Amino acid sequence: TPPPAHGLFHPAASVPMLTLAAALHHPGPFHAQFDQAVSAPTPAARPPVVVALGVGLAAPAAEAFAVRVREAGLCPAWHSSLRDLGHGSFLALPPGAWVVAFALGSQVAAARAQLALLPPDRPASLLSERADDAGGALGLFGQGLVTLSAALSRFEVRPTRADVPDWGARLYRAAL
Repeated sequence: TPPPAHGLFHPAASVPMLTLAAALHHPGPFHAQFDQAVSAPTPAARPPVVVALGVGLAAPAAEAFAVRVREAGLCPAWHSSLRDLGHGSFLALPPGAWVVAFALGSQVAAARAQLALLPPDRPASLLSERADDAGGALGLFGQGLVTLSAALSRFEVRPTRADVPDWGARLYRAAL
């Protein structure tokens, strides 16, 4: 039996990844969101941790970003919300932590305002779409992938199987 397929951008990892693949190969209503995705600013130094913020329709893109940061081996990462960050999660942000907010339409102003409150030694990026719908949410996935790709290039992170300890590989493939 061949080993299970896996990887940083494995298209079978989630429905959004399948949508991304379809959009890239077969233009349709969501093609523009991926085709025009640009990277958000990345930190000057490799972050010790990444926190991806997102609620509502923006939450899946934020969660996917955090998962892919971990899978790539950039650093530990988790998904939270603007509210949770302000209600104590900020205590877990060491200097250099990269806070990446994902926001749609009506959420953008609140996300921008909250990120402005972070101290300068916690770099922040805002990924946003004007549309407050599924199309905008898919656009956030595209922006997240492009931003992560830029960060991995900037910090010269090239994940390989050799970087994963045997016990970590067994955990990754464990039946749940």
